Amino acid sequence: MRSGMDENITENKLKTDGIYAWVRNPMYTGCWFMIIGTTFMWHNYFVFPMILIDWIILTVVLIKTEEKWLSDVYGAEYEAYKKRVNRLIPIKKFRNS
Repeated sequence: MRSGMDENITENKLKTDGIYAWVRNPMYTGCWFMIIGTTFMWHNYFVFPMILIDWIILTVVLIKTEEKWLSDVYGAEYEAYKKRVNRLIPIKKFRNS
């Protein structure tokens, strides 16, 4: 399965389609789904607070590093993308029009 990411990297273009149209950081979201599934499978509900702690850490780290860097590289294009797509929760944002 090809995501088309290779072309975006070599051409230095912001990837905003496919899974990136739903969530800006799909890898972290996938890990959360895996943790939640494992928690239910093993009935180990003590793991749930770890998701909240992880979310807080990721939010702080991503805002201070990755999002700042992407904003510097892609400017207004990335700022518009941030307004359309959630950072970690794959839910479409509703715009007031």
